[in-house]
Amino acid sequence: MGLSADTVSAVRRTLGERRAGRVRVGGDGRARPVSAEQGRRAAARLLAEQPDTPVRTIAREAGISLGTAHDVRRRVLAGLSPVPGDRGVAQPSEHGSGPSELVPAPRRTSRRDPAAALEALRRDPVLRYSQSGRKILRHLEAQLLAAGQLAELCEQLPAHCGIHVETVIRYIGTTWADAGRAVHSRSTGGIDS
Repeated sequence: MGLSADTVSAVRRTLGERRAGRVRVGGDGRARPVSAEQGRRAAARLLAEQPDTPVRTIAREAGISLGTAHDVRRRVLAGLSPVPGDRGVAQPSEHGSGPSELVPAPRRTSRRDPAAALEALRRDPVLRYSQSGRKILRHLEAQLLAAGQLAELCEQLPAHCGIHVETVIRYIGTTWADAGRAVHSRSTGGIDS
């Protein structure tokens, strides 16, 4: 059954411009957003406020699909905007509850995208189906999310705590760098690339 453009236009007018522009009703009768941009931004705000929130909860509260919620988490972990196509990183406005502003994305110094690498690890059955593999995946995800928030938190640090925080951060960084070198050496057979 086909409808003419005039009929569709008349139906949209009866629904009201705002609803027709934001929501569409599928063949199954369920209402879905035309654009997931608002939901993606809401999910990013939820992740920023409560990083340990399960992805299913984020999807439900932001009104987006589970797949979209996973994508938002991956993008936020990588320091990207939650909305594909944005040219920056979404940062909350000064008032906290207002719309996000776009800030230019930081330049990547790494040859690889850490969020994409983490996503590839998540798909690896050797890691997914072993207790130690799942443990390291959870740990890496938490560290990646925390690394993105650390710089902002350090800006708010009282000056008298700086030396101690620096000591801890440098120790953690050195430990992670040593672990990274060991993993690299194992994966390349000791050959530097």
